[in-house]
Amino acid sequence: MTAKIVGRPKRTRPVDRVNYKLDSGIRQILSSMAERKGRNEGAQIERLILQGEAIDRLISKNEQLTVSGIEKEITAIWNEVVGGDAEG
Repeated sequence: MTAKIVGRPKRTRPVDRVNYKLDSGIRQILSSMAERKGRNEGAQIERLILQGEAIDRLISKNEQLTVSGIEKEITAIWNEVVGGDAEG
């Protein structure tokens, strides 16, 4: 029998707890997206915020929107947020 770690590791950075009221239909979409990607709702919201900001930055730079470009920008934003300590 082998042991394995389940769940996500505890955050080392501070976290603010918030309580958003979301439309039931939007929450259903959010939950479905999170489930498909193996995330919880909070992690999915983080990802969507990062994607939105990355797309906005690329558009403002008049750069072409590509999956790899968006992922690079997400990594750059994440490194700004965590102070360059983690890869995204």
